Amino acid sequence: MAFISKVAQEGVSIKIGDSNRQYIYFDAENPEPKTVGRLNTNIYDYSIEIPEDAEWITQVEIDKSNNDIVVYADSNSEQVDRIATVKIVSDANPDIYAEIIVKQYAFKPFLSFDGYDSVTFDSEPFVGHSIGTLITNVPGFDVNIDYYGSERWLEVDIRPNNEVVVYSKTPNESSDYRIAYVTISLQQYPSESVVIKVAQLGMTEN
Repeated sequence: MAFISKVAQEGVSIKIGDSNRQYIYFDAENPEPKTVGRLNTNIYDYSIEIPEDAEWITQVEIDKSNNDIVVYADSNSEQVDRIATVKIVSDANPDIYAEIIVKQYAFKPFLSFDGYDSVTFDSEPFVGHSIGTLITNVPGFDVNIDYYGSERWLEVDIRPNNEVVVYSKTPNESSDYRIAYVTISLQQYPSESVVIKVAQLGMTEN
């Protein structure tokens, strides 16, 4: 429902479509410009006001060919929704305006693993075995790698193409197999993680 301002009383109006208020919603990632509606006004001198703390709204423009209002926004890397009110205000009377409620959804990071989350090697040293690829929507991400096991015999490397490569530079001279659990998590969002189980057979189990 459109709210009522002093527009009607003044005999002039600023509207977007047939309303003094419109709502638009942006995705967090790679938001496309949004056309809010057509500016309908019988005045010529007006200003577009974007709140100072809404730097993520990068531009609001009015297409001179058809009076469509287009809003541009940056990506949202925060895990909270953000909201701001943009006003189109009469220069002569600030009580005459239309507003756009702009909301952008929170960023929802994820990390997944496309590959073998449980692998077993024989007792001999192995170097540079690719076991899969990390998949995430976090650009330029960094990871933490944590190892769990009775001893540190495994090394994990993440290559520039997000390939996960495992190394064991020493043989397993024990008669029992050994297991390492590796947790790979995003540094910026540590709750996003994957766990990989790597086992190596003992000498007598080959």
